Amino acid sequence: FDDDANADSPISLRVIDLTQPEGTLWRGVRKSYKALIHRGVERFAVSIADADDCGRGFEAYHYLHRTQYAEPRPDATYHMQHDWLHRGAALVAFALPLGRGAIGTAYWLIHKGSAYYSSGAYAEDNVAHAVVWRSLLALKERGVTRAVMAWRGLEKTEKERNVTHFKIGFGGLDVPVAVGEAT
Repeated sequence: FDDDANADSPISLRVIDLTQPEGTLWRGVRKSYKALIHRGVERFAVSIADADDCGRGFEAYHYLHRTQYAEPRPDATYHMQHDWLHRGAALVAFALPLGRGAIGTAYWLIHKGSAYYSSGAYAEDNVAHAVVWRSLLALKERGVTRAVMAWRGLEKTEKERNVTHFKIGFGGLDVPVAVGEAT
């Protein structure tokens, strides 16, 4: 399938089927991402935090998110995210180079066997690819069957288009979504 094809529906979700073997998932990753993932895995220790070990992982996510964005979320949002992680309704992946703090984090919401890529913060180029790939494998290991990567067809800015382009590079298929407006 074509990474950028979205002809059947103007709005869709990019969904990865995590029940597939790891090799099949790897074949779905955009070719240019594969070297970046290998390089990131070699350079950084990518760790996973869930309900059993949420402290360090959430601290890394919270710190990096606050330092990387000019307008970070309100504190109440971070409190909710920590609670979701503590209750097992989320997963955080984070990358740590030797002797330094986190340089990349991805936050996933988990509900009824599906994971939703909620947000990420990355302080160095190319670390995002390794963090997201390791996240997908960790979700698969935990019995998650689907990873929803991105909404498609709603992008209005260049930044939104770039984020969607990044997310769909990990494979999957577009699932059409019916959307209506309340009047």
